[in-house]
Amino acid sequence: DFAFGHDYVKRLIHFSTVASYGASPHNDINYKYIESDILRKSVYLYAEEKRITEQHLKEKYNIIKSDVDKPMVMIVRPASITGPRLRYEIKKFSLQSALSGSLKKQGGILNQVVGTMTSFIPSTKGWLRQYVHEDDVVNIISKLALDESVHDKYEIYNLCPPGPVVTPTDMSKALGKKHLDIPERLIQVVFFMFWHLTRGRVPTAPGVWLGYSYPIGVDGSKVTSRLGYKYNFESLAALTENKGRYKRSEDISCL
Repeated sequence: DFAFGHDYVKRLIHFSTVASYGASPHNDINYKYIESDILRKSVYLYAEEKRITEQHLKEKYNIIKSDVDKPMVMIVRPASITGPRLRYEIKKFSLQSALSGSLKKQGGILNQVVGTMTSFIPSTKGWLRQYVHEDDVVNIISKLALDESVHDKYEIYNLCPPGPVVTPTDMSKALGKKHLDIPERLIQVVFFMFWHLTRGRVPTAPGVWLGYSYPIGVDGSKVTSRLGYKYNFESLAALTENKGRYKRSEDISCL
């Protein structure tokens, strides 16, 4: 409402998420979602909130579509954002912190328990991850916000580099761990128990298990074909390498 209500706002960039494509047992591990694919309802409230927000944004845009002074609207749906700065500064429960072993270093009984349970890589048949480097995110958003050659009216962009996804084997090699195949329903049970026993301290809210069990692969090539931007890092490199404008002098590679 604020952006559409003031003529001096020229561009509106909204951060959504690839999770809104919907994790489902019907998803094809080889399919990569594009921006025109429909966002599906989900019991995972974060994904559902983002889906509804996009819906409201589109409705608002259509109401004032005849207004020549309305701002350009760009929606970005990033894959998991990572990089040296994020890995170093974010000290919280997350897939990366649990699998990397950093939880144990933070101390506390709960951190020790979760850290011990992730001493191997638990994975399902539909497990995959895609990562986008923080540098690429900054560069793309800067282009959308400041580049005068961008003349989007209403565009959506997946933020995800080309190349192979991160598989359980890739993650295991990067972390020097073994991976163990487990059924999806076991993931659901474990996440349910942690959510209620820790009263949400471990962020395994209802529906989170779906994203860990079923694949959501996305195609982020529109950034290149439409904006001319070439990603600097593939998914695995973004996850494991200590490179980029925020790299640190100490070795913090491999998470």
